[in-house]
Amino acid sequence: MLTEQYVPKLANFKYACTTKARTILFDDLVKIVHWLAPEKMFNKDVRYDVKCEIFSFGMLLWELTFEKVPYQELEPMEVENYVKGGKREKITFGHVINERELEIQKLLEKVIKEAWQQNPEDRILLINLFNELGRLQSKYKNVQELSLLPQKTLDLVGSAKSEISDVNILPDCKDLVFDLEIETAISFDEGIKAHNSEKYEEAWKCFKYHSENGNLYAKYWKGYYLMNGIYIKKNIEESARLFKETADKDEEREEFIKYLIMSADGGNEIAQFNIGKAYLNKKLNLDDEKKGINYLKLAALQNHTGAIELLEEKKIEFIKP
Repeated sequence: MLTEQYVPKLANFKYACTTKARTILFDDLVKIVHWLAPEKMFNKDVRYDVKCEIFSFGMLLWELTFEKVPYQELEPMEVENYVKGGKREKITFGHVINERELEIQKLLEKVIKEAWQQNPEDRILLINLFNELGRLQSKYKNVQELSLLPQKTLDLVGSAKSEISDVNILPDCKDLVFDLEIETAISFDEGIKAHNSEKYEEAWKCFKYHSENGNLYAKYWKGYYLMNGIYIKKNIEESARLFKETADKDEEREEFIKYLIMSADGGNEIAQFNIGKAYLNKKLNLDDEKKGINYLKLAALQNHTGAIELLEEKKIEFIKP
């Protein structure tokens, strides 16, 4: 909710869900059905996760943009059937007066549509959502050049006539100051750089964050940290689960292997060990023993313990560091 001073506040705590929790059953569920993710409509026992929140955020962004509750003309059961059928609110903007407005409208439409995809896996990743909105905010960060307009002034749906068409004669709101900052994790590539610089705490937080938001490579690195107890306490069971999850993603396997090979060819001893081991053991649809041995030898030259032990176990000669 927003206060009269336009300060965002959390409300309705009794309706909140923790991550992975089941939807609370209460008589007035109808109060949130307008923002509810379709998977929760199909099955109330589906675990609540970040994908559900992304869908709800997309609906909220639509509401803030068009200044009305989603599906306000429909009854609760009609809303549920409408959303379960893959239908959504219309996104129809009014006339724009410059390229800036057009770019903002296109970006908002893109984010909203990617957030409310029917399939949870097709929805925009949280970090990408932040980056998209952050990029727009950075480009047009001088928001005080335009004062806040009265509610219903903007013709976002093209059905109303704005009383103000000249941005130079907008009323002043001297007491209104926007100072908004969204704290986000560093990018995945910056996390890799942090690891290579032995900034393990920074790297761990990065991998953990991006892993929880669906980044396959981050899951791999999170598993590696858990397996070796880097910064965090060892958890072999969770590490194995993450490694299996990355290997089981058939549609992303080719890209994952490509990334590993690029990292290995770039001199990363961890990637060299893992891609070498995969080649040697014919994992990830890779079968080239010679390549595998070469990668393991490169990793061993950088004193990678796992590579050294595996080469010794296979009785393969190599140059010790």
